Amino acid sequence: MMDEPLDLVEQVVTGAGAGQTSNFDAPDIRVLRALLDAMPAWAVFVDRNNTYRYANGKFLEFVKLPMDRIIGQHMADVLGQPVYESYSGIAAKVYSGDRVRWEDWAHYGELGRRYIQENFVPFMSASGQIQGVIAIGLDLTEHKLRERELAERLEAQTAVETMSSAIIASALDCVIVIDEDGRVVEFNPAAETAFGYSREAVVGKPIAELIVPEHL
Repeated sequence: MMDEPLDLVEQVVTGAGAGQTSNFDAPDIRVLRALLDAMPAWAVFVDRNNTYRYANGKFLEFVKLPMDRIIGQHMADVLGQPVYESYSGIAAKVYSGDRVRWEDWAHYGELGRRYIQENFVPFMSASGQIQGVIAIGLDLTEHKLRERELAERLEAQTAVETMSSAIIASALDCVIVIDEDGRVVEFNPAAETAFGYSREAVVGKPIAELIVPEHL
C-alpha cells in the first residue's frame, strides 16, 4: 500500500552521504536536514546504546515532544518502557545486518493504539561496523480508521439491502419500487402475479410502460 513512498524515503536517508556529514559544509547539512524534515514519514537514528541521535520533524509531531526531550534520550524515556521492549526483537535482527519492515496495530503508551508502518535499517560506519539503527515510519492510523469505517458502512448497507429484499420478496401485497426517473428497481412475487410480468422482464423499465394502459 505505502511501500513505494517508504522505499523512497529509505533511499534518501540511507543513500550515499547519509552517514558521512563530515564531508558536507554547513549549507549542505542544512539542506539535508530540511529535506528530512519535509518528508511525509518520520526518520530517526538510534545508536547502539538505544539513544536518539537524530529525529526529524515528523517524529517530533508523532511523539508530541520537543527536540531537547528526544535527542540524547534513551528510547524507553521517549516511548515508554513497554514500547521500547517491544522493539527488542527487531533490534536484534537489524544488528545482525538485516533490514526489517513491519506494519500493524501497536499500543504506543500515552499515544494510544496506532497503526504503524516502519522500516529499520542498520547504519554502517566507513569500516563496515553497525553504529546504530535508522528507523523510517508512517503513522497510518487515521487512514486505517477511515478504511474500517467505510467497510462497516458497506457491511451495514448490505445487511439492510438484504433484509429489505427478503421483506419485499415475502410480502403478500404487491410491492413495486421505482427510482427518481420512474424506472422499476424492485418487483416482488405478488406484483409478478398481479401484473403478469416477471421481475427480470420489468426491472429497469419505466413504470408507465407496465401498468398504465396504452390508450392513456
